[in-house]
Amino acid sequence: MEPPELYLDAAATTPPLPAVIAVMQQLQQTAWANPSSLHGAGLVAAEALERARWSIAERFAVNPDQLIVTSGATESVHLALLGSAAGLVPPFTFYFPCLWKSRSHLSKRSLVC
Repeated sequence: MEPPELYLDAAATTPPLPAVIAVMQQLQQTAWANPSSLHGAGLVAAEALERARWSIAERFAVNPDQLIVTSGATESVHLALLGSAAGLVPPFTFYFPCLWKSRSHLSKRSLVC
């Protein structure tokens, strides 16, 4: 019998909890549409997204309007870089590898701190 795999890359991702998998499976069947769409399925997805936003905001004791939900890492990174370039967010104090080259390029042009 082989020993169980030891996963040490939690900086990239972590295995989801069973409760998270259950919620995701339910939402993938009932709220799968684009939440920006105005048709019925889109409205269901938008409502689910707003419930999630409120739940997260409550957990972290912030206003739901302070949360920005993106579709993934690339969109999040670009939003952070644009916000930094516009002076809307503080200078980066830690970096993800995907930010290094873009941030360095923008720094050389005095566009980000």
